Amino acid sequence: NDERFLVIFAGQLATAIDRLRGMEATKEQAQQIVTIYDVGRQVTSILSLDQMLPEVARLIQETLHVYNVEIGLLENDVLVFRAGRGGYAYNVEGPTYGPNVKLGEGITGTVAATGELILATDVDQNQYYAYFDALPHVKAELCVPLSVRDKVIGIIDVKSDRVNGVGLKDAEFLKILAAQVSVAVQNAQHFSVLQDRTTELVGLYEMALATTSVLEPEQLFQRLYEQIRRLMHPDVCIAALTVGNSDNLTLALAVEQDKPIQMHSDGVIPIPDSGLFGWVLETQEMLSINDIQADTVPTAPRLSPKARSWIGVPLLARDRAIGVLCVQSYTPNAFTQDQHRFLQSAARQVTIAVENARLYRAALDTADRFEILRQASQEILSAGLNPISVYKAIHKATQKLMPSEAFVITKLDEITHQIFLVYAVDNTGRQGHNPVPLGEGLSSHVILTGLPVLASDISQLNELDAIHFGDPESVRSVLAIPLRIGGKIFGMLSAQSYKAYAHTQQDQSMLEMLGAYAAAAMENARLFDAEHQRNIELETIRQASLNLTSSLEAKEVLQLILQSTLSMVKADDAHIFLYDGESLSFGSARYRNQAQTEPFSHPRPQGATYTVARSGMALVIPATKGHPMFIDTPWDSAIASLPLLIGELVVGVMNVAYHQPHNFDENELR
Repeated sequence: NDERFLVIFAGQLATAIDRLRGMEATKEQAQQIVTIYDVGRQVTSILSLDQMLPEVARLIQETLHVYNVEIGLLENDVLVFRAGRGGYAYNVEGPTYGPNVKLGEGITGTVAATGELILATDVDQNQYYAYFDALPHVKAELCVPLSVRDKVIGIIDVKSDRVNGVGLKDAEFLKILAAQVSVAVQNAQHFSVLQDRTTELVGLYEMALATTSVLEPEQLFQRLYEQIRRLMHPDVCIAALTVGNSDNLTLALAVEQDKPIQMHSDGVIPIPDSGLFGWVLETQEMLSINDIQADTVPTAPRLSPKARSWIGVPLLARDRAIGVLCVQSYTPNAFTQDQHRFLQSAARQVTIAVENARLYRAALDTADRFEILRQASQEILSAGLNPISVYKAIHKATQKLMPSEAFVITKLDEITHQIFLVYAVDNTGRQGHNPVPLGEGLSSHVILTGLPVLASDISQLNELDAIHFGDPESVRSVLAIPLRIGGKIFGMLSAQSYKAYAHTQQDQSMLEMLGAYAAAAMENARLFDAEHQRNIELETIRQASLNLTSSLEAKEVLQLILQSTLSMVKADDAHIFLYDGESLSFGSARYRNQAQTEPFSHPRPQGATYTVARSGMALVIPATKGHPMFIDTPWDSAIASLPLLIGELVVGVMNVAYHQPHNFDENELR
């Protein structure tokens, strides 16, 4: 009887133990599900990697109860650990994760290199395991890759202080978490890049406000330094200006470690003795040295003995170097390409500001008009980053300074070599006009010569081959100046009057100074708009490429191309016609926001579509009414016809049209 009782009791005890184990497994599984939910919630609400990754490490460590957790990201083929939690043998103030690891080193480096999970239930039996004295108690290790579209971007690694302390269930759990974290990391990285670009553009805009609102050199360069320090963090910043027509430089700014550099002389440096500054002045080119100690330099430098990285940008005014802007760092390879671009933009803006200050000092006898000019420039720079708002502010400012019943701003498109009328007003209101080929009209004369035009009566205008548009009554006086950024001319600004002899030489000086402000504001608006548009284009192209690669049906591919095109260019309709070398056939069409099985109209033998197909050259017509190719049609619209090329072979034509006149800008055409 005792024996039978023990057998029964043992069976009941085994059943109870099995149930307890099941309950523990269920509890563990529930905890993992909660962690997956918590991680998903955290990574979708945090866009900062420095905040997100430590939180993920904490949740993993508390769920798996492991010895150590680390998260590393790939940067230039090196695994850089960004977060950790657990058993490092450092003091409380020390790091919570290990040093960088090369691809292929240890378990973590191998996973980063291969993209394959490694589970070592006993690290002593694993060929990839490398002992690390800061984690002396590791017995088991599990490492999973972080990847996006089969590209490894990092790893999650957990270590246990028990043999078999991590297993297959833990691997499945980490794989699910890794998928969530991978997407979140990529999103955070993209956000960081966009944030950096936005910071750069805002910095340029704020610099324009700061530098163009002051005309005293000392205050001007102090504000310049504040912006450079905020965005580039250099150890040394120097700005040197030429002294008249002499062979000397004078230091307008010299700061090291946020303190003024004490000069042993009066601050005047002979250009032949100025080292790298002299080279930049002579060549009028930017010079960038990643490591002074390792790279070849064009001439013996004069700089801080601690300097390792060096960038010098010429200050160019009307194709003449008036100075150099330089930043230095004690660290090799300290400056990014974005920071190079920012410094070049800063140099252009400070050049404009310096030139304005010199012009200001030369015209103090016209104090009242300069006060108007200052107020006008503020209005221009306060107009925001919308191009039309900037153009209107420039127009309003010009009206305060001189007669300008008619007003024109044109811009040169360097791709098509056409001049676009981006803003024009006369007595009848806002005007539009077809683009003019470079070489024709007043704008071409100003842009190609780089010289202002002061035409006092209509006879002088006729000599310039000026193109009439808008109001039937012709203007009598025209004052036009080139718009420059640095030494580059990109357009024309013109104040015009219906009265003869309406403008003076003083008006010309005023408009040239206002043009410098206008050019800076237009450049800021263009940079901001281009960056914004580029982000939209890249995302649209990315989505379009994903859609295109998912289909092999020709008509579906053509329709996807048109759909993506119209999402970037807000036109009314778009067509693709296929070309076999002789004739065009209908490929695809989209209008009224729907795919169409028939074209809006068929190509005419001597029309725009056939012309582009035969020539392989793009054709842009902002206003079809009155255009020779549309003389027999009632349309009053705009069209851009673009060849579809494989190498030099035209295989088709894409037409993008607006149902009213429209000036295509360079972003749309790109």
